[in-house]
Amino acid sequence: MTLDQFDFFADTPFTQIEVDTPSTPVAPAVTTTPQYNPKGLMAFALKEAHRIWSGEQHRVRSLAQLSRFLQYNDNDQLDITDIGPDPIHDFLDALAEEGASTSTQNRYAATISKVLKIAVKRRLIIEAPSVHFHQEDPMARPRYFTPDEVAAIIKFFVDRGDQWMADMVEVGCKTGLRRMEIVNLAKGNIPLSSCRRFAVVVPKYTKNKLERSVPIDSYKEAVLRLMESIPEIWSHRTFYRRWSLLKRDMAPADPHFVFHCCRHTAATVMTNDVGLPTILVQKWLGHKDPKTTLKYVSTSDDAMIGASDALASRFNIPATRG
Repeated sequence: MTLDQFDFFADTPFTQIEVDTPSTPVAPAVTTTPQYNPKGLMAFALKEAHRIWSGEQHRVRSLAQLSRFLQYNDNDQLDITDIGPDPIHDFLDALAEEGASTSTQNRYAATISKVLKIAVKRRLIIEAPSVHFHQEDPMARPRYFTPDEVAAIIKFFVDRGDQWMADMVEVGCKTGLRRMEIVNLAKGNIPLSSCRRFAVVVPKYTKNKLERSVPIDSYKEAVLRLMESIPEIWSHRTFYRRWSLLKRDMAPADPHFVFHCCRHTAATVMTNDVGLPTILVQKWLGHKDPKTTLKYVSTSDDAMIGASDALASRFNIPATRG
């Protein structure tokens, strides 16, 4: 599975749901518990599942996407008549913050929109909320922060008294850890190695269930501060409030200005400035698909010229040959 497929199912504990056909699902399924609002979106989707989605795999995958939307920000407590565009777009923004591609966001948006349109046909709601879909650019490279942007972001949060946000940005840009990996590291859920120089990101807290070790020795002060601050101050709502203030100040018209760019920044620096081999960057960042890592390689002419100079210096070949 790649980021553009089912990556966002990886950190949600789904169990199998019973649908009308008895075949074994081939994708992660959703949790069915009494907590789902009987007047909510999931109750309706379960009832109409075999009519909304024709294939078993499509049905299970779509219900998993719907479940993730409902688990976000207590959306499962909303009646189907109360679901407007705001909770949907808030959820899609959260996916973007996690690094979801536009195609991934569009697939979630399509699933939610489809169920709500069926609800209109069943006369449960009068009108389905309008959902924004992104235009997809398959050639687009990941957005990353320049050194000046990183300095400005950190200064913004420090000046506001939000040192923990500044520390999250520093750790994200310098280690490539994802946002929730940083949070779980600070909460003690991600252990340190015996030498205390690496964070051992265990499968439970990764997107693709691959364990990896990430060096943190050079950024230990920021990590230690986060271990003191995050357990008391952290919440998704608090984080997004702070980030929204930053975005309003620095990049109000840039939809790609998200925290996940810190991870993109680390990848870009590793490949273009530090010159790490792509396979090492892949292992460091935990990319399951090497194509994901390749998006960051040779994104600047300077990087290629520098690599060419380094390659030439390894050889002692005469300029002319007789």
